[in-house]
Amino acid sequence: MKNPSNNPLNRSLDSEIQEVLSAYSSFIEEMVNFGCKILEWDMERTNLVEEDLPAHLFIRNFIGEIDGISILMQKSSIEPCKNLLRTALENVFYLEYLHKDDNDNRRALCFLFWNSWQKSKLIKKHNGKSEHYNTIKQTFNSDRILKETTPPVIPDIEKHREDAENFQSQEKFKLIKDEFLEKGKKIKYWYSAFDGPKSIELLAKNVELPALYEVLYRGYSGSVHGTNIISGRIGINTLGHFSVQNLRFPNLNEIHSITLNSFNLCNIVYSTYISSKIPERRDDYISWYNSFKTLIIE
Repeated sequence: MKNPSNNPLNRSLDSEIQEVLSAYSSFIEEMVNFGCKILEWDMERTNLVEEDLPAHLFIRNFIGEIDGISILMQKSSIEPCKNLLRTALENVFYLEYLHKDDNDNRRALCFLFWNSWQKSKLIKKHNGKSEHYNTIKQTFNSDRILKETTPPVIPDIEKHREDAENFQSQEKFKLIKDEFLEKGKKIKYWYSAFDGPKSIELLAKNVELPALYEVLYRGYSGSVHGTNIISGRIGINTLGHFSVQNLRFPNLNEIHSITLNSFNLCNIVYSTYISSKIPERRDDYISWYNSFKTLIIE
C-alpha cells in the first residue's frame, strides 16, 4: 500500500488554495479579535469579584481554542481543528451553565471549590510520604517505559496542602464543602454538585443545546480519540493506484464547516457573556454580529 506521491506531507499548497485558506483563517481571526475586546471590557469592570473568575477564564480559554483553529487553518492542518472546536464546545456548555439561573454565584463557587478539591487530590498523590504516593509508584513500576522513573514529588507540599485547605475552608464555600464531603466520589464534575448534570451530555441538555452535543461533541469524537482514520482518507488516484490523503489536504467542505461552527459558537458565547456580565456593550456586539453575518452570506 503505497501513496503514489511518496510524500505524506505537502507544505507547498497551490496559491489559489492558500488564498482561500488565508481568507478563512482571517475570518476566524476576526472572531478572536472581538473576543479579546470582550476580555478587555470585562477587566475594566470595577465590581469584579473572585466569583467572576470561572466565567472570565472559561471564555478566555474558549477564545484561545478558536485562535488555535485560525492558526491551523492557515497551514491547512484541518483535522486537528476538530479537537480544538470540541474543547471550545465544552467551554460553551460550561459558560451557559454558569450563567443559567445562578443569581447567587453558587455554580461559580462550585467550580472554584472543585478546582481546589482536585488540586488536593493531586497533592495527596505526590506527597512522597503518603499511601497515595505508594500507589503512584506501583503504577510507574508497571509501565514498560517509566518503570525506572521515580514519580515526581511536589516541592513544599505541606504549604500547598495548607493553602488548599485554607481556601476550601472559607465561609462562602461552607455549603459547597458540606456537599462534597457528603457525596464524595458521586460528584465527578463541578457541575454535578447539588443534583446537577452527571455527564457532559446531560449538561448539554440542561442548557438546551443537545443538537450541538450530537453534531460536534459526539460527531468529532473519532477525531479527538484518534479513530477517525479511514473515512475520507483513502481512495484510488487518477493512475488507478491506492492512495492515502495528504496530511494537509485542504478539504473545502470541512474548512467551511469548521469556520461556520466556530462562528456559531462565538455567537452563543459572546451574546450570553455580554448579556450577563457587560450588558452596556450589547450594541457593540450587535454591530459586530451583523457585519459578520453579512460576510457569511457573501
